Amino acid sequence: MRMLYDALVKYVSLHGDLPRGKDGKVSIEPLGDPEVQKEVGLDSSTLKCPADRNSAKLSHVLNPALSVDDLHRQSATVVACDRAANHFGPHTQNKIRVVLIGDGSRVVMGLPLKQQEEWLRLFLAGDKLACTVTASGGAAGNWTSSRIMWYVGHERGYAPNE
Repeated sequence: MRMLYDALVKYVSLHGDLPRGKDGKVSIEPLGDPEVQKEVGLDSSTLKCPADRNSAKLSHVLNPALSVDDLHRQSATVVACDRAANHFGPHTQNKIRVVLIGDGSRVVMGLPLKQQEEWLRLFLAGDKLACTVTASGGAAGNWTSSRIMWYVGHERGYAPNE
């Protein structure tokens, strides 16, 4: 996902805006174009998570309400996430969703799958509570948003396969 973040930053530097779909909302779909991939130095495999069994769609979705200002060092905006929860939790067989934050951090969601799906619905609707996170007090590297605990990708035994 860090490569996706870097590609978005490069896209913005070249075009002055984020990739947008026909409806004007921020979308990952334009990054599927081979010409755009070449332009931003993105390999098509970056848009496909190895754990994703659904080969019909790209593996990630972008925050449809994202702005250029949301991509910076102190950003707490959720930029992108897995389309589906494809990974397994650190100490459980429960699937988890991998999420990209505006400062380039990759975090994982500490919620049961049903609640993850409800979060995704709100995220795709542009709900402010689902689209932002804050650093949680006393837990270095961890974040919270609307009672959701997020964990930095390399902590708690999580080993990403992307």
